[in-house]
Amino acid sequence: MSSEGENMGRTRKNDSVIVLIVELCAELPWWVSLVLGAALYFVFGHLRQGAQVMLQPIFFACQLGVPLACVIGAIVSAVRRRKRRQHFDRVAANPEQDSLQQMSWRDFEVLVGEAFRLQGYEVEENGGGGPDGGIDLVLWQGGQKHIVQCKRWKTYRVGPEIVREQYGIMTAIGADGAVIVTSGHFTEAAKQFARNLPIRLIDGPELRRLIAQVQAKRSQTSSAQKVGQAKSTTTAKAPRSTKFTPIEPELLVEPGLAGTPAIAPEPSCPRCQQTMVLRTAKMGSMAGKSFWGCSTFPACRGTRPYPA
Repeated sequence: MSSEGENMGRTRKNDSVIVLIVELCAELPWWVSLVLGAALYFVFGHLRQGAQVMLQPIFFACQLGVPLACVIGAIVSAVRRRKRRQHFDRVAANPEQDSLQQMSWRDFEVLVGEAFRLQGYEVEENGGGGPDGGIDLVLWQGGQKHIVQCKRWKTYRVGPEIVREQYGIMTAIGADGAVIVTSGHFTEAAKQFARNLPIRLIDGPELRRLIAQVQAKRSQTSSAQKVGQAKSTTTAKAPRSTKFTPIEPELLVEPGLAGTPAIAPEPSCPRCQQTMVLRTAKMGSMAGKSFWGCSTFPACRGTRPYPA
């Protein structure tokens, strides 16, 4: 019985380690998790080759299990990121609707986190599992730490006690600043208390404006990238097209038309000494006029005036 209990305990412990790795990787960008998984695969493979015979099965299990957990975490991260963007785009597409009040508190936190993430912040989500201690999100930018508290109620006015509580938490953990976001409004007393403190208050209307600004910036960036790609494509194709384009457009010609008097003897090309033929310019300043052109055109572009 004791042996079976130890095996079950060891299995639960291993499962908890795998779950922990998946959760950690899910918080990272999906491509970072994939790179990490690939690196750990080779690391554990190298350790297994130099390990004792009794330890090789352990390293083999780690070589397969840990990278697999990283891949699962990367998939979770990609799915979460996609859902955040879709949720953000839905709210941005309906700025006039009462969408903030209709969403759940968890969706409200996700929306706020994505709004800051798209502004260049690194966002840590508390996850909403149990008491959050007044901290729903943690923002990092330029080495500075800001804590965020989200308040989502249909008819809620945030008073000074919430701002005072957030200021105490910010001071206790040594954060550089705090942000309080609500779908409703702040009382004048709350605004007055936060006026000279490193605390930013974002109410429902300001949050909608923030989302609209971020969306507009994303659209401009996307348009600029498309224009840049179009210019790059044009530049890349330009040398290929000029290879077949005559340098002098006015010398785009066709052989002499029927009825043109024959001139004998034909002159020699001043460039390659080959026989020249009588041609008529189709476009440019010489359009309609006859001239002597090298018979090897376009390999040689030698010309002589007509009559020679």
